[in-house]
Amino acid sequence: MNNFQLIIISVSFLVLGSLVSSQEAFSTTFPGENGKIVFRSTQDGNPELYIMDSDGSNQTRLTYSSDFDDRPRISSDGQKIVWEISLHKINTMNIDGTGQEEIVDSEDFVVRPTWSTDGTKISFRNNDEIVTMNPDGSNISEITNGYVGQGRHSWSPDGSKIVFDGSMGGSGTQIYVMNSDGSNIQALTNVPAFNGRPSWSPDGLKIIFDSSRFGKHDIFVMNSDGSNQTRLTFDPEHDTSAKFSPDGTKIVFISQRDGGSNVFLMDSDGSNVQNLRNLPSSIDGHPDWQPLNSNSFTGKNSKSGESDQHLTRPTFGVNHETFEMLVDNGFRFNTQKFQITDNHHTDFTEKQITIGEENTFSATVYADKGLKVQEFLFGIPEAGQAHLAELGIEIWYDKNGKIKQVKTVQQSNVVDVDSVTATHEKSKCQSKEIGKNCDTTNVSMVFLEPLKDKVLAIKAIDNKNRYQITYLNEGVDVIGESLNPMNTKMIPSTIKNEGLLQITQVEKYSPFWVTEDGRTFEMNSFGSFKQVDPEFERFDDSGTAYTRMHSDFDKIVLYEQKRAQDVFDYTNLISELSDSFEHHFENTERMNEEIKKEMSIQEDIANDILDRMDKQTRYY
Repeated sequence: MNNFQLIIISVSFLVLGSLVSSQEAFSTTFPGENGKIVFRSTQDGNPELYIMDSDGSNQTRLTYSSDFDDRPRISSDGQKIVWEISLHKINTMNIDGTGQEEIVDSEDFVVRPTWSTDGTKISFRNNDEIVTMNPDGSNISEITNGYVGQGRHSWSPDGSKIVFDGSMGGSGTQIYVMNSDGSNIQALTNVPAFNGRPSWSPDGLKIIFDSSRFGKHDIFVMNSDGSNQTRLTFDPEHDTSAKFSPDGTKIVFISQRDGGSNVFLMDSDGSNVQNLRNLPSSIDGHPDWQPLNSNSFTGKNSKSGESDQHLTRPTFGVNHETFEMLVDNGFRFNTQKFQITDNHHTDFTEKQITIGEENTFSATVYADKGLKVQEFLFGIPEAGQAHLAELGIEIWYDKNGKIKQVKTVQQSNVVDVDSVTATHEKSKCQSKEIGKNCDTTNVSMVFLEPLKDKVLAIKAIDNKNRYQITYLNEGVDVIGESLNPMNTKMIPSTIKNEGLLQITQVEKYSPFWVTEDGRTFEMNSFGSFKQVDPEFERFDDSGTAYTRMHSDFDKIVLYEQKRAQDVFDYTNLISELSDSFEHHFENTERMNEEIKKEMSIQEDIANDILDRMDKQTRYY
């Protein structure tokens, strides 16, 4: 190990505690297209900043200095980068590495810079406070008033809140949220472990972070109010520093799972993990994602700069920026209309659907960039888990707003695919409007079997890949007898020489399965079966203990063993005989050997029968 590597390790442990706990939270990005990924790496020896395409290609070095360049953060317009240098300086540059400018040079501890949502401020940790300044380094002012701890922070997409990590009492590092002016601080986690490096999702509904609550650091996601904390990674090595992609479908993060510390990518549900770097000798850190074609939360048109009250990502009800009702009756079930009052989830009384009958679902959405996909999702365990839907109907549109494809995605034959039909019409967002600026999608289908879970959701994706998922919490309950044949399996019989058994599931999602002759088996979570109603019948008695079997056989064995002992144990008999009979037992040793042999045979017979009993009642 050379001296410079020792310096890197020393700085990481002295100032930040450890390499794992030093990873940074991400600044938020607006919903938009996925651009390049910027990150820090030691691949050339010194810690420098690099940028690459989102698939790991075209890796380009941006900085060339002898200092410790670290924690790059990209502005919301995707054009500028701010980063820290050796814990005491902050610089900015263009996204291509040009125009590098020093804006802070201080004796204070100045780290973790990030852009405000509207790009008019840069916030950073100054000693133990979170402060803001203008992009040129002027007008530094405090946000927090007191010790905040680590201070890795991220601005919400609407710019109204800041999420950060710190040690503000209690044990471990926790995650907090506050208003952007530093008021109303609230804890989101309360787990005695490290919980930090928080970052908002592009739609502002989720916060991603990493936690050591299970030992190693793993990636977690939670609702913006701290509820529904869900683990996404389960690798035995450290996973940290997660960041949503601008379109919300991917997550970039740092992992040590392949040796070294490299930039990885996965889907937003934690699946399809891939190493974008494959450099075990490199120590990568603090990736951030460039947003492209994103829109400002202020509702300004990015091309003309003019205000548009309807400029927003897709919504079935409330304007994301002004929080005013934009769409009336955003969801319909048959003839019933429902107002979407909350973009994340809205009150919805459970509705019943009868198997075999046609039902129609409708969604009306405002999408200022044009509707690309309208989805109807059924059988969701709970709000926030749309990726676990049992049934999804996807209606894809072309650039002219015409339906080009209808996809049915289901785990089993929940609906009759041939019954699925979809129609589209341009409609008024609200009855008072003159023009038709919304898209209404109607989908009809016939359910063939029940759903395991009831929550349903509607999802819209526009032509800029911005999306909105709205959950209808109580959902639908599909009732009636399944029109699909029950699942069948072949399993080994519990009876010797019977071979394989065909078993049929009692009903969908039931753990119980039955045979044609009525025997019941239960399937556990590993897919193994055990018989839950074993019956023991006595075989025809052939007159020998070898073939005598019934449910009280263990008692019979004990009885036979005692009877054999009484017969062959002659010592009791001798004590009752007179001395005149003693000469009949001259061959005592020979008799002892014969008795032992006979008892051994009887014991073998009994053990063999017990073994057969064990096999007959064994669970599979």
